[in-house]
Amino acid sequence: MKQMVFVKKIAWRSFLIILLIVFFVETMIMVLFHALLPGNVWLEVFADSTLLVLFLLPSLYYFMLRPMEREIAARQQSEKALHEANDQAELRVKERTAELETTNAKLETEIIDHQQAELALQKTNEKLHTSVAELEQRSREARLLTEMSDLLQVCTSIDEAYRAIEHVGPQLFPASAGALYMYSPSRDDLETVLIWGNLPQEQSARIFEPGKCWSLRRGRLHTIGGLCEGLACHNNSSEQVGVCVPMVAQGESLGVLYLRDKETGAPYPFNEQLAMTTSEQIALALANLRLRETLRSQSILDPLTGLYNRRFMEETLAREIRRAERNQRPLNIIMLDIDHFKQFNDTFGHEAGDAVLREVGQMLKVNIRGGDVACRFGGEEFVLILPETTVEDARQRAEELREKIRQMTVLHRDQALGIITISLGVAAYPDHGMTGEALLHTADKALYQAKSEGRDRVIIGEGS
Repeated sequence: MKQMVFVKKIAWRSFLIILLIVFFVETMIMVLFHALLPGNVWLEVFADSTLLVLFLLPSLYYFMLRPMEREIAARQQSEKALHEANDQAELRVKERTAELETTNAKLETEIIDHQQAELALQKTNEKLHTSVAELEQRSREARLLTEMSDLLQVCTSIDEAYRAIEHVGPQLFPASAGALYMYSPSRDDLETVLIWGNLPQEQSARIFEPGKCWSLRRGRLHTIGGLCEGLACHNNSSEQVGVCVPMVAQGESLGVLYLRDKETGAPYPFNEQLAMTTSEQIALALANLRLRETLRSQSILDPLTGLYNRRFMEETLAREIRRAERNQRPLNIIMLDIDHFKQFNDTFGHEAGDAVLREVGQMLKVNIRGGDVACRFGGEEFVLILPETTVEDARQRAEELREKIRQMTVLHRDQALGIITISLGVAAYPDHGMTGEALLHTADKALYQAKSEGRDRVIIGEGS
């Protein structure tokens, strides 16, 4: 742009110089023509026009047209270069656009891949969380099963085991109500021994026959409802559906574990393996407790009379003496013997003698307090331990027992065995001794004194 302005200034300067030169030359020529050819106007005009044309045309071409041509050519070259540059720029823009489109496509593909990877990662994370939750649930169930097993192992009675099951059961199956049905001693029916949850009253008091329980008949877990809906079942209410699991230990059916949803009454989708494992542990623990109680009963009970044996009596007497000493309470014992027992055996036989012993043992059982202990000391001798009883109370109790046994009628093979009498000796702690051996010795002496004085009487021991 600056070059074009400069060219225009030079052209105008040159044009003015030429005009001045032409004006000066023409003036000189016109002066010369006037001098040489005066008075010829047309010749002067022709000469003036011719000179003007001859001088102006080259000047105009050289100083105006030629620069203009150069300027036009330069402009054309600039426009051509500009077009070429524009074409190159457009080509580069197209190439860049294509590259950007390719990059954008790759980026979109990467974004889609990333989104898919995130989705897959999210699903994997959800599965992982689910697996972790399941593992935590299994760990909790295993911990509770171990806790229940430990509790059941240290239980000393069936009732204590029931309380432990009632404590752990709602934690093992928090969304379920449950009940435990056990065989009765006759094994003719099953009765409810414990419940948890919101089972209805009729469910908690249900007693049913084993033949009405499909789980016992099938020997495996049974869902009440579903395919078996309408079949006769101990759970005959259509609303009280659930799951029954038989409890079997050492080849013997002990009862049924019943579970159902606590809210709606529909079977809750708990872990069936957990229910079966729980049932197995409960059954095994209860079977072991029953066996332990049987062995203990055999070790401490007299099989003929059902009373405690001499070993249990000695342990109990020692314990009661320590308690009486600690609490400063009285303690009395009564030793009694069946009069003329050998005659019963000789006259009626040993079976009749056993019948007399059983009846006397039964009479003692039903005529003692809850804290008293009745034992068979040996042969036809019995011992009663009476905690927190004075000597006078013990004497009155002995007289009552003597009179009741005298009025008792014992039948053997539809034959009355006659009147049965007993002789009794009473000993008191601490008046008649400070140890079990001393008390038994004093009571035994009093018993033999009663026999020597004519039998069928009560004698209080003398001080040690």
